[in-house]
Amino acid sequence: MVYCSDQTHSSLQKAFQQKCASKFREEKLQAKIKVLETLATETTEENEIEKMEIEKKKKLEEEDLVRLRKHKESSDSQVIALKEALARPVK
Repeated sequence: MVYCSDQTHSSLQKAFQQKCASKFREEKLQAKIKVLETLATETTEENEIEKMEIEKKKKLEEEDLVRLRKHKESSDSQVIALKEALARPVK
C-alpha cells in the first residue's frame, strides 16, 4: 500500500477530476459534431431532392411553352387564312 501526503492526494484528485471533465467535454463535442454532420448530410440530400423537383418543374414548363407556341402559330395561321378569305371578293 502506498501512502501519500494530503497535498499529493489533493493534487492527484484534482488532476483526475480535470481529466474526467476534459473527457466529458470531448465526448460532448463529439456528440455535437455527429449531430451537425447528420444535419449537414440531411440538408444536402434535401437540397438535391429539391433541385431535382425544380429541374422537373422547369422541364414541364418548357414543354408547356413549346406546346403553347405551336398552338399560337396554328391560331395565327388560321386567323391569316380567315382574313384572306374575308378579303376576297364574293362571286
